[in-house]
Amino acid sequence: MNYINSLPTVFGSGGTSVIMTDSNQYIFVGYDSFSNRRYYTIDIPTGNLLNDTSAPESILGLQIDPGTNKLYGLVFQSSTYYFVSLNNLSGQITYLDTLPNVQFAFEMGFNPFSNHYIFSAKNFGGPLVDRYYTIDVLTGAVINDTLGTNSIKMLQIDTANGTIYGLWYDGSMHHFVSVNNMTGQMTDINTLPAVEFLTIRTEVFNSVTKQYIFRGNAFGEPFGVDRYYTIDA
Repeated sequence: MNYINSLPTVFGSGGTSVIMTDSNQYIFVGYDSFSNRRYYTIDIPTGNLLNDTSAPESILGLQIDPGTNKLYGLVFQSSTYYFVSLNNLSGQITYLDTLPNVQFAFEMGFNPFSNHYIFSAKNFGGPLVDRYYTIDVLTGAVINDTLGTNSIKMLQIDTANGTIYGLWYDGSMHHFVSVNNMTGQMTDINTLPAVEFLTIRTEVFNSVTKQYIFRGNAFGEPFGVDRYYTIDA
C-alpha cells in the first residue's frame, strides 16, 4: 500500500465512493469533525483534496456513468427510496424517480452499454428475498424487477461488456458467480474454499485485466486479519 496524501479534515467514511476516470478523481462521502456528511473530491495523481461540499442527504450506492461522468445513487427518506443524480461539486441532488416497492437496498452497479443502474434489494411488503431492480437512467424509470434465485453480494460490472459478477455463499463456502439481472439467473463460475468471511464494500472490477478484487478473511486465520483476493473472471 502506498500513502499518497493525508486527509486531516476527513474524520470518517460514509461507505460509498466512485472513481471518475476521465478526470482522474476519487469521490466519496465522508464526515467532518462535527459528524456532518460531506462530498469529498480527490485528485488521484497528487492526492490533493479538490472539493469539500456539504452532503445534506445520505446517498447510497454511488455509481458513475463513464460516458457522461454523471453520478447516480439512491436516497432513503421517510421510509422510501428515491433514485437520484448528484452534482458532487455543489452537493445538489436531483430526484429522478420514487421507488415505493424497494426495501433494504444494498448491492449496486452501472452498465454503461445499456445506461442501466442496477441494484439488489428486498421487496417492500413481500417476502424478504432478494430482487434485482434495473433503472433506465435516461428516464429514471424502473424497467425491470426480477426475483433473484440466490443472495449475491458485492456486485461489480465489467464496463467493457456489461457482465455482472459477485460472490455467493451457499451456507458452507463462497462462490465467484455471474448474474443476469434481467432474469435473476446465476452462473456459478468457481468455488472459493479458502475464503471464510468477506470485507463488505471492498470489491472492485478491473475491466482491462478482467480481474475481480476484494478483501476477505481466510479459514484458519484470526478474524480481522484480511487478505486481498484477485480472481481471473
